[in-house]
Amino acid sequence: SGDGTLVYATGASRYELAWIDRSGGITGTIGQSQSDAIKYLSISPDDRRVAVMEGLDIWIYDTIRGGKSRLTREAVVDIFPAWAPDGEQVAFTSFRSGNIDIWVKQATGTGEARLLVGGPEDQRFPRWSPKDDFLVFYILDPETERDLWYQPLTGDGRPEPFVKSPAQEYAPCFSPDGDYVVYVSDESGRNEIYVTDFPAGNNRWPVSVNGGI
Repeated sequence: SGDGTLVYATGASRYELAWIDRSGGITGTIGQSQSDAIKYLSISPDDRRVAVMEGLDIWIYDTIRGGKSRLTREAVVDIFPAWAPDGEQVAFTSFRSGNIDIWVKQATGTGEARLLVGGPEDQRFPRWSPKDDFLVFYILDPETERDLWYQPLTGDGRPEPFVKSPAQEYAPCFSPDGDYVVYVSDESGRNEIYVTDFPAGNNRWPVSVNGGI
């Protein structure tokens, strides 16, 4: 601080999954507290499992019994898990091909992961549409950096730009009806939360009032 006082924390950090109610109170925990960081949570459609990044891999926690299982085992970074609407598969961003692409694997951990979206640019933060017909994500464009794209999951559709501008757009998520996407953008000069219609992306409006991420 300005008067020369230094504030610091002692001891190792501990991480634990917890259910939080709307008033901010903890109503329950999942599993045991641990020293490994738990990041990028994604809750399954039936609320019975949570996919997380833990260490370099994706793990799945059982919200009922509290145990966990390892989804990925490659010696690379796997990040940003996302459940399919039927709860049978988990998509995630992975460095396993030498590029940063989006892969998908059975939630049971059986079988091999398969490439879902690939390309020369980095593809990150996949999110499934409620009807399982689109995947939305953001890429790192050499000129405009982070932009929103989507990939049709039926037919022979190819990835298409969705919200592309000089601003940074990232962390997309579908509304429950699939008609809108919420995301982070710094087009105002700071990070705010925006909503836009999908897939046109013609109209967008901020919903945060004092910054947000």
